[in-house]
Amino acid sequence: MSMQKSLLCSAIAALNLISMTSAVAELKDSEIPANNLIATTSLDTQVVTANRQSVPLREVAASISVLTADDIAANGATSAADILRSLPSINISSNGGVGKTTSLRIRGEESYRTLVLIDGMNISDTTAPQVSPRFEDLMSGGIERIEVLRGPQGMMYGADAGGIVNITTRRAHEPFAADAAVEYGRYNTTNLFGNIRGKNDIADYSLSATHFDTDGFNARSTDTVARDTDGYTNTTLHFNGGIQATDELRIETTIRNVRAENEYDGCFVASEHCVNDYDLTAYRASATYNIEATQQSIALQRSDSSREDFADGFGGGNNRGIIDEAQYQGIFRFPHTGDIVYGADLKKESLKTEGESQQQRDQRGYYAEWQGRVADRFFYTAGARHDDNDDFGDHTSYHASAAYLIDVGSDTLKLKSSYGTGFRAPSLYEINYNKTDHFGTPASNVKLREETSKGLDVGLEYHWKNGAYTEAVYFDQTIYNEIDFDLVGFTGYLQDVGATHSRGVELTGVYPITAQFRLVGNYTYNETEDPNDDQRIRRPRHIANLGFDIEPINRLTIHANLRIVKDNEDQIFGVGRVKLDDYNALQASINWAATPQLDLYVRGENLLNDDYQEVTSYNTSKAAVYAGARFHFR
Repeated sequence: MSMQKSLLCSAIAALNLISMTSAVAELKDSEIPANNLIATTSLDTQVVTANRQSVPLREVAASISVLTADDIAANGATSAADILRSLPSINISSNGGVGKTTSLRIRGEESYRTLVLIDGMNISDTTAPQVSPRFEDLMSGGIERIEVLRGPQGMMYGADAGGIVNITTRRAHEPFAADAAVEYGRYNTTNLFGNIRGKNDIADYSLSATHFDTDGFNARSTDTVARDTDGYTNTTLHFNGGIQATDELRIETTIRNVRAENEYDGCFVASEHCVNDYDLTAYRASATYNIEATQQSIALQRSDSSREDFADGFGGGNNRGIIDEAQYQGIFRFPHTGDIVYGADLKKESLKTEGESQQQRDQRGYYAEWQGRVADRFFYTAGARHDDNDDFGDHTSYHASAAYLIDVGSDTLKLKSSYGTGFRAPSLYEINYNKTDHFGTPASNVKLREETSKGLDVGLEYHWKNGAYTEAVYFDQTIYNEIDFDLVGFTGYLQDVGATHSRGVELTGVYPITAQFRLVGNYTYNETEDPNDDQRIRRPRHIANLGFDIEPINRLTIHANLRIVKDNEDQIFGVGRVKLDDYNALQASINWAATPQLDLYVRGENLLNDDYQEVTSYNTSKAAVYAGARFHFR
């Protein structure tokens, strides 16, 4: 099907989506209690990611998805990546289940173009080949809220932020509270979680601990001899605390430690008994001074990662990477007209690989953005960022957006559009890897250049006053001189000459049938092309999520989501392009609030027992059921 025909079909689907939502949106306000199941993202929902300050969604032109604590609990998945699967334009590929190498692509762009922040802290792994967050080691325990900014609209976070996953952990809202949870299920999987938190007029704190352990399954289909299980263990500690020194000044600190051990097949000596050890320690300290007319904040943070691989008990590939960052941000507020947000940041990266000397690099960035409003109906932004990279010089990026609200009776139509540019410098790992010949010489002769990018999206949202809404967005993103690993000869990192495209349509809808029953769904059509006009690997053209939440009786809730993925390709060494199977993955959970202090639940994954692969030769979980209990203490 041609791109034009596909987009036409998607546009027709969008109109049908809007008309369907209108049909089910006849619920009367009196039928919807304040604490009902269908409470969802509305124009008054406060979001912080797009503007780097808290504003209602009505003022934001960028495309943002929001998951609340209730959404996360209803989903129940132990991996944060698995929770994110239900959102539009997100595709995830895993090399064999929980804890295995996991890539999250937003609108078809690589995982390393996604910035992950936890309580404002960057947790990117410098030891990773392309400085990316390790989604495989990001557990869902303790997460209270997730905002996902889709597309390259995060200029103020860095020119290479092609998408942002902004995570907020559990916060204290009372003098003392505690939660605990235990879960057990298939593959001898155990998940333990605990949190204590509290606050008074001056200080607050929250401390969470998660321990996850599974025997796993045979991760790789090519392991036909040993056929051993490939387990995974993760222990995560996270602390966030703050002091309200004065009415205007807050000082806050965040500390995070992750220790993970992953078993896998096919490592550097072709062994089926391989282990990867990973350790992350990250710190962040910030101070914010906030009054009506202005806000000033500074932050210092460090992310220290180390990883080592073992084959049959012998170690190799010991890497350590550190990211140090200093950030300053200011906001001046002008009543009735807008705000100016500006700032500067310094990022220092270092990488020490086994047998090599330590590499270091600095990058300085400066940005400013005007966030204007007219008559509380038209909202717009215009900004620029300038980066100075030690290795790749000066680059200037731009961002602009606009949103316009139209009253349609008691409902609201929002028209929106945004455009942004960016650049990404080759990582220290990419540069270092290409200095040595690997199975040949081509990559060692490639002098890597920076990538540049641009992205546009145009869309509309329709919000009914009773909670129903629908959204349709067209996006068009381009990467120039994209850097890719040589999956054919494994010689190193190569650089495409020309443009790599990702275009498509996102459709999202929420339909409240009754106060106790809602339907939710989204569909993404994503057409991707490399400079040779081939479909980019591991990027399905069609992704859909269809689900519902229902409370059939008081205190019993049921959540289900069917994920449909079609038209996907991969690449095999020595073979070339291969088609990945289409698949349907059903996930469901049942939660019973037995008492105010105790929730009992059961959840299932891949309940249709579909046999599929997200990466060629890597297995996925068969149908699996898990049961658990959550305890609440106040």
